[in-house]
Amino acid sequence: MLDKYKLVCFDMDGTLITNTNSVKYLCKINDNLDEVLKIKQMEEKDMLSWIKADYQKAKLIKGLHLDEAYKRFDKEIRLIKNIDKTINHFKSQGLKPIVVTAGPIQVANVLKRRYNFDEV
Repeated sequence: MLDKYKLVCFDMDGTLITNTNSVKYLCKINDNLDEVLKIKQMEEKDMLSWIKADYQKAKLIKGLHLDEAYKRFDKEIRLIKNIDKTINHFKSQGLKPIVVTAGPIQVANVLKRRYNFDEV
């Protein structure tokens, strides 16, 4: 049955990453957690559109060195169990696992490198 499929897609925020989302993570390590939470509240109260909220959140990440995001990943991010076993199984079946996300590509690339996803 698997032979007719070639690709397996994994969502990042809320699926692979279970304890936060990638934007919130980057804002936190850039010392802007309170600000991102305020933006989220405004968005939930329909005081701010999602696109304007995303632009404001992106500004909170400005100046963050990606080395810091990579270094703190294991301390700050909780992932679903057995990602490595799952990826290795799919690869052994000839499938290409990829990460699909609307979140920051920088965080997705950490997952790609650590767990040997084929693409982001």
